[in-house]
Amino acid sequence: MSQEVVSTILARTLRDRAFAARLKATPDAVLDTFDLTDDERATILAGLRSAGGGSPLDQRPRLAGRIV
Repeated sequence: MSQEVVSTILARTLRDRAFAARLKATPDAVLDTFDLTDDERATILAGLRSAGGGSPLDQRPRLAGRIV
């Protein structure tokens, strides 16, 4: 598995909200734009399914004085 390709997708997902939204809405179309192996594609899709569409970090509740 190419760590570089997966890292590129992860980094872009974290910094580009529009890309993240497209990836969540139409993962196959977005992933088709990358040169991925079947294993890479399956890993990314599995990660999307297990993430469950959680809230972005800046919208998660914070507890004062605790490291969460």
